Formats: sequence, structure tokens, C-alpha cells
Amino acid sequence: MTSFQTPTGSLAKTGKWPTHLAITGDLVLGLAQSDNYVHNIEATVYDIDDCPHPATLNIWARDVPEQGAYLVTSVPVATSPTIMAISDAITLRRVPEEIDGGNLTGPSLDAVPPMFTGIGVIRSVEADRKSGTVVGLTYLNKAMGWKEWRVNLMFEGSIRFQP
Repeated sequence: MTSFQTPTGSLAKTGKWPTHLAITGDLVLGLAQSDNYVHNIEATVYDIDDCPHPATLNIWARDVPEQGAYLVTSVPVATSPTIMAISDAITLRRVPEEIDGGNLTGPSLDAVPPMFTGIGVIRSVEADRKSGTVVGLTYLNKAMGWKEWRVNLMFEGSIRFQP
């Protein structure tokens, strides 16, 4: 570790800051490309405005997961391009076809926007402090290793942000 001078003038050592990003939400799986038991599957994630965003799901499994809607919980994710990695197919939860929303007249689960959780480093903040960029690295798996992620944050106006 190297020492550097802090804004207060004291000497400090640079520490290692762990970062990660994970997604919890609905995922629609499409076609897969397989190599042995490693599958790269086309996936789609829908945001809060119900707009589709393409992604790739990397998964180790004996069999390719069927196409359809799935629920994922705390799956590591990287951005640019969006890549998710699951080490075991048992962590995927298939949404039954009867309630996946494919039948417009039948019952369906409510669409829920994905939730991202993680720890990152603030890279930039706008002058009005209403938006900024947070970045970090997340470990996907042994083959892909560490991948960078970037999230743009925006905050609504409130009394705290009034000039």
C-alpha cells in the first residue's frame, strides 16, 4: 500500500474497497449458445417504464434452461454490455406459463421493475447534486472474472436540493 496526504493534511494508506452490483427481478430468457455445460443465453430485462433492455445470462447447467420468464435474486451483473452470471441453474425460479403474462385474458403476476443492490465508488456528481455516476467491479465467474459496471443515478428535486 502507498501513503498519500488526505484533504485534512494527515497521511493515510490507500485501502482496498470491495465493490459489487447485483440484480433482483424478472428476466425473460431466449435462445442459448452452449459450449459443454456453459450456456450464454439471450435475456431481456424490463425497466420501470416497461421498456426492454437486452442482456446476456451466463450459466453453468447440465441442461439449457427453457425459454420463458424467470425470477432471479441477487445475481451478479456487469454493464456495457449487460452480463449476468449464475453459477447454478437451481437459483433460477421459473414463472409458470399460466401466470407469466403470455395469456392476456388470464391471471398474471404484476410486472415489477428490477432492483439493483451493491457497493460502488462515486465517480462524478453534477453541480446541482441531483445526478451522478457510480462505478465498480463485480466478479461474475472464473471464466469471465471481474467486469466493470457503471450506474447513472438521478434524484428528484426536494427541499434539500432547492437553491
